[in-house]
Amino acid sequence: MFILKKMEDLFFRLPENIRRNIFHFTEESEASLHTKIAELLHPDESKCEDIDCDKYADVSKFGLKQIPLPFITYQTISNPYFRWSKVRGRNLFQWGNTRTKYPDGLVNVRYNRPDMAYITLGFQTAGSYGKVKTLVAFKGHLSVIKSMSDNDADFFELVTQAFLHDFCSKHYTKIKVPEILFIQQKAAKSKVVDVCMVRGKGLFLSDICGLDLKNAFAHVLKSLWFLQRDVYLMHRDLGSQNVMFDKATNTVTLIDFGMSCLNPPNPKDVSWSSHDKTFFLLTPHSHAEKCTNRSLDVCILMESMFKNDKDPFFTSEHVAMREQMQSILRTTDNVKAKQVFYHKRHGQFTHITKYRGRNHRNRGRNHRNLDVFFMANANVDDDVNPHWWVYNCVEFPMEKWYPENVIGRILRDLPFEYWFALRRNWTDTFDRIAPVDFKVRVKKNATVYLSNKTELKLKKRMAGYFQKCVRHKLSIILVNLTVVTVSPEDIIR
Repeated sequence: MFILKKMEDLFFRLPENIRRNIFHFTEESEASLHTKIAELLHPDESKCEDIDCDKYADVSKFGLKQIPLPFITYQTISNPYFRWSKVRGRNLFQWGNTRTKYPDGLVNVRYNRPDMAYITLGFQTAGSYGKVKTLVAFKGHLSVIKSMSDNDADFFELVTQAFLHDFCSKHYTKIKVPEILFIQQKAAKSKVVDVCMVRGKGLFLSDICGLDLKNAFAHVLKSLWFLQRDVYLMHRDLGSQNVMFDKATNTVTLIDFGMSCLNPPNPKDVSWSSHDKTFFLLTPHSHAEKCTNRSLDVCILMESMFKNDKDPFFTSEHVAMREQMQSILRTTDNVKAKQVFYHKRHGQFTHITKYRGRNHRNRGRNHRNLDVFFMANANVDDDVNPHWWVYNCVEFPMEKWYPENVIGRILRDLPFEYWFALRRNWTDTFDRIAPVDFKVRVKKNATVYLSNKTELKLKKRMAGYFQKCVRHKLSIILVNLTVVTVSPEDIIR
């Protein structure tokens, strides 16, 4: 393994079988890649392949050059499933009385050739940076095929996904990143790369609503907490269509790492990410470069949640989040990062101007030349990408919107029955953030346990305050100061 003193390259932390069989690197090409990555720290302009000498683009292009021409052929089919039948004229499948677009069913054994991917007709979508075949059968897996064409950055995205899949599969049970099954060039002399990956389970957050959405949101934030702690991940584009939640298993699946930043195991001055400066200004020692802004992904997702679900919780958080950011920008000591907002440029969706109106007084304050903040995509209502303004604020973390702190607030809106799955394998942090200042009532005839484990049945309804979780029960301080343990189904919020 090659090791750099200042930048531990993510590619060489991948298992050898992934480097050889998925990315098709040899020992010789790995040595060349190591040299190119070292040049990111010690630039030598004479060694750059391109006229504009973008070292990061050079690394990405070199990595993608190793990808072979098509070795997996494609075949179009109408139904990849065993047992599920296709609904005529609709992109739905049916088994008995159940109809759904993406069943979690078995793949028909006829679609199991190792050299062929079977693409379901009519299941495709397109995003800003690629086209996706959303229902593909390959080697018994329900998969997707994403066609990528940004050769200056795509290698960073693929390595990020491969690393996160490997890391998550080894360290977590409830955090998933799709496994890459194969990568191949679309065709000779084409800049398009096809990536086949396992399809995630569950629903996108954009397709969830109500209480289920709040629960899913909390589990996503919990997953972020672990990934921030363990690998210093900033997804940097965590909209509601880039994360899935499986309610049956409380599993979170993250996708689309084209704008992501990774810096494990400890944050260094140079991280693994592309250096596309459209949205993020990557300067030395910055949060954008070191992947250390813990509120950025939460704020991006919060904007997306507010757009999709006008729940009072998301509405109030959305308003408070913008006000807090404006307050931070007014008082920040990071003058260098703030100065960027005074000069509108491509990708500048948050900006600051000076008030140039008449020299008048309002409540005793002179408003001439005061900063005027535009926190919503440069003061334009963007219904498609309302979160873009957050990108520009990467250098201004907000502790109130760190994942654990937002979970502490959303717990008030979640029934106690949902708490225990969130608390599992996270007890110390959960117990610290769980609210303890709200009233509850214990039902009449509820079975409660005293501190000495004596079992009692309440003869009347009693009020109290939540204290803490105890395994799968709740500790409650009653109004008479008696501490009891009771099952959550016997509690009225």
